[in-house]
Amino acid sequence: MGAFTKADKSEQVYSAKLGDIEKLLESLQVGLHRSKVSQMVASLEASDCERDDALSTLTGFVKAFSRVKEATSKEAYDKLSKLLEIMLG
Repeated sequence: MGAFTKADKSEQVYSAKLGDIEKLLESLQVGLHRSKVSQMVASLEASDCERDDALSTLTGFVKAFSRVKEATSKEAYDKLSKLLEIMLG
């Protein structure tokens, strides 16, 4: 903005309004930043919900195999349940 007013300093309108324009520009930039941050937060929250749903489905699926008596399935359940226990804390 300053470069523009220096180049056109013969135009007093630009010089007189420069302070107002800079304040408005700053306000606009802050608003745009908030909007981008808000969109990112919404996107992260949606991704968190999708991840939580997928993890819940996986956990339920693994728990379903806890009752299976067949050796191979029981071994797979043991490995997966230990892994999930580590991941979920």
